[in-house]
Amino acid sequence: MVLLTYRLGHNDEYGISWYGGANSAGNLGIKFTVINLGKKTIKYCIVTCAPINRVGDYVSCSITGEVGKQFKMVGPLEPGRSAESAFDGWYNTGICDVKDIKVSILYMDGSSESPTWEQISKNVRLVQQRQQQLQEQEEKRRQKKIQGCFLWVAILIIIIGAINIVVRLLNHGI
Repeated sequence: MVLLTYRLGHNDEYGISWYGGANSAGNLGIKFTVINLGKKTIKYCIVTCAPINRVGDYVSCSITGEVGKQFKMVGPLEPGRSAESAFDGWYNTGICDVKDIKVSILYMDGSSESPTWEQISKNVRLVQQRQQQLQEQEEKRRQKKIQGCFLWVAILIIIIGAINIVVRLLNHGI
């Protein structure tokens, strides 16, 4: 099982930072993040997709004329690990997203799988839901710790108050 997300944009001139939108030459790249949730080491992750404009129509590269494009991420990517790969995509400032996403995963043992984008999207949603649950559990633990601290502070205030009363009584000879 893999998680795969993508972002459209471009690298800076040094390849360090990723920015949304096309670069100054009009090249819109695509950056993939792959997380290997399976038990096998990934050799290659191959993604094919086609760019679309704001109304959902296919858009071609103004230089090459190509629409669909294949991107090959090279592993190895061990189980539990993640990797990012950025690629030049298309020259066309009208591109706003991609569709017809097809994914092929080739493993080091020679086996392969081709999960649908719907399956991958479901995996992403499940992981996001699990992360949300873990965050909520951590918040509840944090709140309990805070409540526990307040309880101890209240107990200390009561004890200090009682000690003050005893000291006053002793000072007055009672």
